[in-house]
Amino acid sequence: MDDRMDEPKSIQIDQFLSYPLRNLENAASFAIDIGGSLTKLAYYSTVKFRINKVKKDEKELYDVSETDKILPRLHFIVLENQYLMEALDFIRDRVKARTQDEGPVEFFATGGGSIKYAKLLKEKIGVDPVKLDEIGCVVRGCNFLIRVMNDQSRLSFNHSSGKNDEALFPYLLVNIGSGVSICCIRSADDWERVGGTSMGGGTFWGLGRLLTGKESFDDILELAEKGSRSGVDTLVRTPIGGGDYGNMGLSGDITASSFCKAATEKSSKIEDFSPEDRAKSLLHMISNDIGQLSYLYAKLNNCKRVIFGGFFIRGHMETMRTVSFGINYWSKGTIQPLFLRHEGFLGAIGAFMQSSRVDKTKLWGENFASSTGYRERSTSNSKDDDSISTLELDQMDIACETFPYLIDSYKPDQWDLTDDNASREYWISTLKSSTEKTASIAKQSQVSSVDVETRISEFKEKYLKRLDNLRRKPGSYGRLSVRKLLNMREDLLNELAFPDPYIHIKKRENEFFLHFLADRVKMIDSLSDHKKRWEECFCGILGGNMFDWGAKAVTDIFDGANDGLLQFSAALVKIQARPWLVDHFDAIYDKLNTYKSVCIFCDNSGADVILGVLPFVRQLLRENIQVVLVANSKPALNDVTYSELIALMPKVFQLCPEFEQFINNESLIITDIESSSPCLNLKTVPTRLVEIFAAKKCDLLILEGMGRAIHTNYKSQFKIGTDSLKLAVLKNDWIAKKLNGKLFDVICRLDEKAEP
Repeated sequence: MDDRMDEPKSIQIDQFLSYPLRNLENAASFAIDIGGSLTKLAYYSTVKFRINKVKKDEKELYDVSETDKILPRLHFIVLENQYLMEALDFIRDRVKARTQDEGPVEFFATGGGSIKYAKLLKEKIGVDPVKLDEIGCVVRGCNFLIRVMNDQSRLSFNHSSGKNDEALFPYLLVNIGSGVSICCIRSADDWERVGGTSMGGGTFWGLGRLLTGKESFDDILELAEKGSRSGVDTLVRTPIGGGDYGNMGLSGDITASSFCKAATEKSSKIEDFSPEDRAKSLLHMISNDIGQLSYLYAKLNNCKRVIFGGFFIRGHMETMRTVSFGINYWSKGTIQPLFLRHEGFLGAIGAFMQSSRVDKTKLWGENFASSTGYRERSTSNSKDDDSISTLELDQMDIACETFPYLIDSYKPDQWDLTDDNASREYWISTLKSSTEKTASIAKQSQVSSVDVETRISEFKEKYLKRLDNLRRKPGSYGRLSVRKLLNMREDLLNELAFPDPYIHIKKRENEFFLHFLADRVKMIDSLSDHKKRWEECFCGILGGNMFDWGAKAVTDIFDGANDGLLQFSAALVKIQARPWLVDHFDAIYDKLNTYKSVCIFCDNSGADVILGVLPFVRQLLRENIQVVLVANSKPALNDVTYSELIALMPKVFQLCPEFEQFINNESLIITDIESSSPCLNLKTVPTRLVEIFAAKKCDLLILEGMGRAIHTNYKSQFKIGTDSLKLAVLKNDWIAKKLNGKLFDVICRLDEKAEP
């Protein structure tokens, strides 16, 4: 424990802790992991969200009302030990108002410090903590994160969430805290500590403080980012290092001896070696040794994967590269190093898993609105402002699992922005410039709310700040993609009580375009040539896909249209004529009569779903091809939601009576995916959808729109007899250029099932 813990602090504790330690009034279960330098807190609470409720209405298309929804949330916070006393006081003051009717407070403790300070914990919280084995907690925490969150790995890790645990084990867990513990995890209940070392994060912090004079762990890491090993280390290419041993796989820039120049360069004074170079050398020395040691233990225990945890990693790219080098070099690529995005929380999470209030069978999703990046700092302006990290997980409403038809190499995102500076800058700048428009639409959705201006200002401030942070530290939330940037925006809007900014826009467009549905299907039916009829159905989906409020090229057109409503015929004229940029229409047409059942993930409200998707679905059903139509369960931009689609159907029945028959005989099933994203990550889908997909024996998966078919899943293949079709209009110049096309070009891409 840091002896400075009892010193008076100049920071305003309430300001420092009030945001990370929030929702404590509802908290009933706590866990704490006190290490030699850092404290990790965990607690369970419930949070109230505002949601829009859509239901059928006899007088109008559907009725929209607001209501509150209560959801469980898991909170995890990491802070330096010097703030432990204040954090415990802060927790005590906010939970003491709990009544006996709300049940007792649970408190679990792990880590060496939690045993040492057991009396302090009881004195502060008023509960005798249940003490738990530290390594066991780390193992349980790692298994929990990998099983219930599909986006945990910093690198590629395709373990199936939820049901199938066999693919996960065995693996080596290397937990780098103050020291290093190495465990072999053979199953959820079978693990063994096989080794370790005293040289870990505490070593880096302690020696770093002595070598640089910096107090904070983060400050020492920042110095290391600016330094060069060659300033202090002897490299292989130098004369004393022996030269380049390429025949042995040792390139000249590998370290031959850490800090050797401080001893051998007699003409140099100690102050000639910069703090930045000292920090860099220290980081590499410790990381290299941990990497090589991990490889040896993995080889001894027949593990093909090594998962690194502990707060030493904290998303630092140089650390991960250095640790990975030893494993990749010595194993020649046969052992895979993996880094969890929330490695610093494992012990606290594992301790918290002992709580009776946590449903361990549920999946949880990260709340990007309030989870910080790896090393994001608190908002205090105090000179004592030290790093603080938070992770918040919201329980998913329904049972979910990984889509079982994914091939092992499945990655949802088409483009990785983490290391692509130009692409990252484009998307961050694009989203920053569109923030004012997003805020304006959100404000109009609640124009009569008394605090709307305050919440809008907070949204803009937080989102713009988050984008600026990602510009500087793109790895803060794992591999950066457009999907994550968009999801972050949706989470922030939802957290600030803007559950569906486009709700009124969607309703207006749905009402408007329903007037044209009967004429649209009549026109399609009038085409006697079967192939021409299908081509018109495809063009209808593509024309409808133009109605995308998330694309600036389209909103500029909307702004110039009469009453902001673009005519469907005008959209059809805008899209590329055949041959399309990617034109597999002939191939899919030739195979259509071989499909038994089609699953379609639809995109936008209004013209897209009403004049594009529904006529397309009708044509499939008329040819005895069953259809599963999937919409988001929660709002995202102007995407149609499941509840809106269900509310639309009675009116659709009146205009096209066939649809009611299709619904009644279950040749058409409408369902939802647990998502509030304009993109699609098939690593988490509702179990109900998987069961429907299997029961219907779907052999064609259709993904519509840029988010689901281009930003994500563009080159994805599936297995077990499932082809995939991606349909989208390119409504962004950057994407069009990436695909060697131009604005409003068309993608109609068929990927046949992957071979076993």
